[in-house]
Amino acid sequence: MSVDGESPQQAEVSKEMVEKGATQVNEDVISRIENEQRTGVLVFRELAKVYGTQRGESARVALMANK
Repeated sequence: MSVDGESPQQAEVSKEMVEKGATQVNEDVISRIENEQRTGVLVFRELAKVYGTQRGESARVALMANK
């Protein structure tokens, strides 16, 4: 596919540039998604630690109250 006034060689170069750009955009999007997933996992782990600690403290307080 060529644009008016564009030689077949220019069209090929344009096509390659578009494909490279699309590949870079895909890589950037994938990288961003992976970063967000890692961040989500880290946040979830921290929340699990806090929740686990709170549950542990609640259980300890309940045991002490029943003595």
